[in-house]
Amino acid sequence: MWTSESTATDPRTGEPTFTLCCNHGQIKLPPINQPPALLEKLLQTRWFRDTIRVYNSVLAFTSVGMKMDYSVVHAPGPYTIRIQGQTHHRIGSLLPRQGCLPEYLQLYIFDTANELKNRLNAMGQASAEGNLDESTLALLIEMIDENNCLAKIFRRARDHYESVGSEFTIRLVQDKGKGKEYNLPTTSEVAGMTLIKGGRLLHQFIVDVYTAIEEDRLRWARNNQDILRAELYSNVLDADFKAGTFFKPYKAALHRIEFQKRGLPHAHILLWLGNSTRTPSAEEVDEIISAELPNKDDDPVAYDLVTKHMIH
Repeated sequence: MWTSESTATDPRTGEPTFTLCCNHGQIKLPPINQPPALLEKLLQTRWFRDTIRVYNSVLAFTSVGMKMDYSVVHAPGPYTIRIQGQTHHRIGSLLPRQGCLPEYLQLYIFDTANELKNRLNAMGQASAEGNLDESTLALLIEMIDENNCLAKIFRRARDHYESVGSEFTIRLVQDKGKGKEYNLPTTSEVAGMTLIKGGRLLHQFIVDVYTAIEEDRLRWARNNQDILRAELYSNVLDADFKAGTFFKPYKAALHRIEFQKRGLPHAHILLWLGNSTRTPSAEEVDEIISAELPNKDDDPVAYDLVTKHMIH
């Protein structure tokens, strides 16, 4: 949280308090689980942190799907990622198609006798971020098998496939009333790497989560148009414009509600006043619309607020 987003100051400590993140301390997060000993040891080494995203990719269950705009990737300035449409993760089938090499989730089920070789082939040893160490990868596979709940499910599917050989499905059902085996795992159970110490993997996670949050905001706005176009806005329009509060009543109106800056709404309103089609003069427009900044000397608080939050 930014200091400017605080809503008050704690009278005892003098520290700023916030409502958006923790509702004045009423929301308390549990302590972060410590990683397995192997991962804790690897995270202390620079070479592993430099290649952590490669190891994460070669052990991932799914691949990230998105429509990415590469025109801004190599632009000057800070690295920028621009995504269009919906972000998602591709899980694919449990077994590879005939003649295709296994990848992602399939590597936990199919041809696990050659799993290490298959994973190295799937990622390739010519990665720009560094080569994968086979012994380290083998230890990480064992660690995930012991600690990751989804890996255990997929390994049981492997055992079924190798012993029975018939077709099967894996279904994760979000139904808390049918026992533990039907419950979807929680975020802490699925997490395979400790992100705080993960370097560039933490950056990747932040981008992934941020895009998911923004996408959820847009989805909510799309699915709640009846709420967003509530009578609240119509009443404001009727009271102020139709009654002539600001200027003479209008003959026709067109408006659009937009949401920016953490979902705060603002309106673009176009009014037709009277029957005249004459283009108003600059002086007439200035009587209605003001686009001037507050005077920095007369009202420094308003000036700082406008220049900080309203200019983009």
